[in-house]
Amino acid sequence: MMVNGSTGETFFPRAPRWTRLGVPVDAVGFDGAVACVRAMLEHQTGGWVATPNPEIVYSTWRNPSLLPVMAGASLSVADGIGLIWASRVLGGPALDRVHGIDLVSAVLSLCAEEGLPVFFLGGLPGVAAGAARRAAELWPGLRTAGAHHGYFDKAGEPEVLAAVVRAGPRLVLAGMGHPKQELWLAENIQSVPGAVGIACGGTLDVLAGFVRRAPAWIRQANLEWLFRLLSAPGTRGRRALVLPSFVARVLAMRLGIRR
Repeated sequence: MMVNGSTGETFFPRAPRWTRLGVPVDAVGFDGAVACVRAMLEHQTGGWVATPNPEIVYSTWRNPSLLPVMAGASLSVADGIGLIWASRVLGGPALDRVHGIDLVSAVLSLCAEEGLPVFFLGGLPGVAAGAARRAAELWPGLRTAGAHHGYFDKAGEPEVLAAVVRAGPRLVLAGMGHPKQELWLAENIQSVPGAVGIACGGTLDVLAGFVRRAPAWIRQANLEWLFRLLSAPGTRGRRALVLPSFVARVLAMRLGIRR
């Protein structure tokens, strides 16, 4: 639940925040998540949205310093069927999967309707600009405030942030991979007046046409993780190791075994 820190006013319905995995997950469905982002945009409270999946959760287990970063997200949605499964195994709340790319699409549609400018940040050089062009085609009337690739180091962050601030976006789509995108949003989104950030992983690559999304029937069968595993040889080995490790740790938690 997002709360205005100065007034305590709630901007959207209360939803349980499940924290058993360390990384918080809000028990909101797709419509609820869109409503939350709409409220954040309307009230210009700032903040950012996390889209954790099993890989991100496992990464925070291996690097606990990332846990407070993830806990600082204004909204955290389950973008992975593994989190739905984990909640069931561990007796958590009923979670609905919220695909990050679907959430981004809905929010871009909203921004087009309301005339809210969007900044595209991430990917290889050319990806963010391509995603911005394609988004403008898909959602007529969308105002693209700017675009910048995600291949910059810590020393280059001030220059990138200055470019984003000058562009004056109300929505920043950060697709730089975990944990860079979450760290950037946690450290910088409050410096962009009235802007909401969404950590959107590979969404920019899909929008730009650099990566093909799984067919609808695969997504409906909750097998998009397998599609990504088979279609991305460069990350196949890493993902093949992470998923069993995630499952094993969740089962250990269920059995009360400390790992």
